[in-house]
Amino acid sequence: MKEDFKKIGYTLREISEYFCKKTPREVTFADADNYDYEISEILQKWQKAFPEEPFEKVFPCFDALWEELASWNAQECWTHERAERIIRLAEKALKEIDDYLKKRIIEGIVKELEILSSENSRDFFYSVESYVDTYYEDSICALILKWEQLGYGDFDSLFPVTVKLVAKLKSVNDGVERPREVYADIIALAKDALKEVREYKDFMIGEEYNEKAQRIKVRMQEMIAAEYKYVDSRSEYIDSLIERFGDSSDYMVELLNLKKDNEDARAFLTSLENMLKNRLTADGISRFNELLQGYLNYSDAIGDDLGKFGGEV
Repeated sequence: MKEDFKKIGYTLREISEYFCKKTPREVTFADADNYDYEISEILQKWQKAFPEEPFEKVFPCFDALWEELASWNAQECWTHERAERIIRLAEKALKEIDDYLKKRIIEGIVKELEILSSENSRDFFYSVESYVDTYYEDSICALILKWEQLGYGDFDSLFPVTVKLVAKLKSVNDGVERPREVYADIIALAKDALKEVREYKDFMIGEEYNEKAQRIKVRMQEMIAAEYKYVDSRSEYIDSLIERFGDSSDYMVELLNLKKDNEDARAFLTSLENMLKNRLTADGISRFNELLQGYLNYSDAIGDDLGKFGGEV
């Protein structure tokens, strides 16, 4: 991890924690004003250090917190609602930042273990210190220390092989050169540790994906529920037109066709609804969005054709 990221990540976390520990009565305009300025400076540093990662996409909750703080001006009176919004946003931002920091720490450990696993036992004596000394902020020990300081769980129980590896690394980090076999055993153990941490990383990504997929699914279900109401309302409108114009009307064929199209639209919605009963993969979400766009285009065309009869549906 870059030093810039470490400083920025910690500072964002401190700001979020500051507001999380407040009661609504303790949140003041002075807080909002001070942190608005500090966050704007942090954002400038972020843009320089990570131009490929838009801040508002990486930390949307913290970005929303900043907007809330920035929107409070000196002329506005304190309100309980605003103070409570700030605290709720800070709680979401803290979780968001912790998730990201945790991921970056694990990625850093994986990277270090990949390098260690490819070491040559003949030259390993000269590399030991770089993995153990916390002076090197990306060393395995420094990353583990960050994990523990941030309270991300008992590292020893989560990664027993990696802990064993660290103990062996520390035992040979005394300036005394060991036989190649000793270093070869450590490198072999590093490969087992790499497998252990990679499995945890894959689990993290899976959990994160499942959480995102669930949020997407809920939004899709809400959209479909709204569309059902729209289609049913349109069906009632078409029936009222058929009743108004009567069988002898020149519009009857067209209205009956629109009634059939609207029924097809409802059936289309049902098929989309059924898709959401299964676990959504990335491909499944993409396919759903394609079908949903097709439905919306079809539904809009029905609405346009009904427009000639006047009224709103």
